[in-house]
Amino acid sequence: MGNGIKIALFISLALNVFAVGLISGKKIYGADTQPNIEARGPSTDPMRMMRHTRALPPESREAFREILRPNLAELRERRGVVRERQRAYFEALHAAEWDRDQVEVAQRELELARAEFSAFANEVFLDAMEQLGPEGRALLREEAQQRSERRRERRERRRERHSGD
Repeated sequence: MGNGIKIALFISLALNVFAVGLISGKKIYGADTQPNIEARGPSTDPMRMMRHTRALPPESREAFREILRPNLAELRERRGVVRERQRAYFEALHAAEWDRDQVEVAQRELELARAEFSAFANEVFLDAMEQLGPEGRALLREEAQQRSERRRERRERRRERHSGD
């Protein structure tokens, strides 16, 4: 058997073991296994917070969206750059020939793209939040807290179902 086939079989075996471990872990520990998720509280991620705008009165919702609309194309473009950098990092990490320098460059480029996206999204989000006023911000905070509580309850129900297996 040639070296290429041996390597392919080894990689296939490793991926299968990884997949079995991943599936088993999700089955044993439940689908949502993020540590300390309760300590985080409601999301402050701008892209997630934008979903909460339906809690606003129509005029506030429209004002919020008017701030976002001109920036959506750039937000999507920056997210696309992050995805491209993720692919490049993954490819460098799993290249047939290991090149640590290339992996580190791809990792730095990914971190930079994520930071740039996050900074821009935060700026757009803060501009929109500024337009809401105290009442609108309170409504968004309440909606985010309720959503967080619903997520926590669903997670607990899943854990109870899985612990009964």
